[in-house]
Amino acid sequence: MNILSLILFPISLSIDSFGIGVSYGMRKIKIHLIPKLIISIISFLVTYISIFFGNIILNHIDNLLAKIIGTAMLFIYGIITIYQGKKQQSIDCDFNSSKNIEIKESLYLGLALSIDSFGGCLSYVISGYNPNFIPILVGSLQFLFLSVGSIIGKKISDHTKIKPNKLIIISGIIFIFLALLRLIP
Repeated sequence: MNILSLILFPISLSIDSFGIGVSYGMRKIKIHLIPKLIISIISFLVTYISIFFGNIILNHIDNLLAKIIGTAMLFIYGIITIYQGKKQQSIDCDFNSSKNIEIKESLYLGLALSIDSFGGCLSYVISGYNPNFIPILVGSLQFLFLSVGSIIGKKISDHTKIKPNKLIIISGIIFIFLALLRLIP
C-alpha cells in the first residue's frame, strides 16, 4: 500500500471542507464546536459505510478486475470532481441567515460535504486499497479543515476575492493522481 496514497486520499475527501470553512469565514458565518463535530461524525459514517460496501463488492469479483474497475472509477471520479469544481457554487447551509451554522444546518452541511466522498471511497476500496482507518482520518480532517478554513477566511475576508469552492478542483486532481499511482506495480 502506497503511503503517499494513504496521505492524499483522506485529504482529497476533506479538502472541500477547507473551502467551505474559508467561504464561511469570509462571510463571517460561524461554525461552532458541536456543529463541526456533527459534520465530522457524518463524514466518518459515510466513509465507513462506503468502505463496507466496497469490501462487499470486492468479495464478489476477481482482484484484477476489481483493481481495473476501481482505478477507472477513481480516474473518472477525479474528472467529474474537477468539472463540478469549475461549476459549483459554495454550499450555503445558513438557511436562517443567522451567521451561525446551527445543529440542523450542520446535518445538511455534513451530508453535502460527505456525499461525494461515498463514491470516491468506494472506488478507492474497489481499486485494491483497504484503508480501515480512513474514516477516522476523514472525520478528523473535516473538523480540522473547517476550523482552519474559517480562521483563514476571517483573516483574508477584506483582502481578497478568492473563490474557495475552487479547492474542489484540487480534490479531483488528487483522485486522478491516485488512479495513476494505482497503475504502478
